[in-house]
Amino acid sequence: MPNESRLDPRVKAQFPAQLKISDGTQMEIWIENISITGVMVEATRDNFQLILANNKGLQQHEPVEVTLTFKLPGKNTTEVTVNVHCRAVYVRRQSQNKYYMGFKFLKLSQRSKLTVQHFINYKLAPSINPITCSE
Repeated sequence: MPNESRLDPRVKAQFPAQLKISDGTQMEIWIENISITGVMVEATRDNFQLILANNKGLQQHEPVEVTLTFKLPGKNTTEVTVNVHCRAVYVRRQSQNKYYMGFKFLKLSQRSKLTVQHFINYKLAPSINPITCSE
């Protein structure tokens, strides 16, 4: 059984997000799971290569950083847009055209942090934690 070294719980998510690389190029990716400290996303091979090539992180041993934008349910069933600056901390090739990338949140506003936490609480116990967000 794998040893879970996370302090914060992660939950299955499966929703789209926009990923923006340093040159301003944007692409749609899928968030597979989320915690209060980061996300795991699914990217195509082309998107994965574009992310790495643009950041030159692997060649120069510099961190690969991106901006993610996604929507989560908020107060009164409205959606709250979350914008977060992230750093890649994990990459796994799942198949020839599918990659999983783990991103650590670097800059997350208090409002976005509350929105993410409420989403996680709801996913962990939907009957106890209705999906609402304090704005």
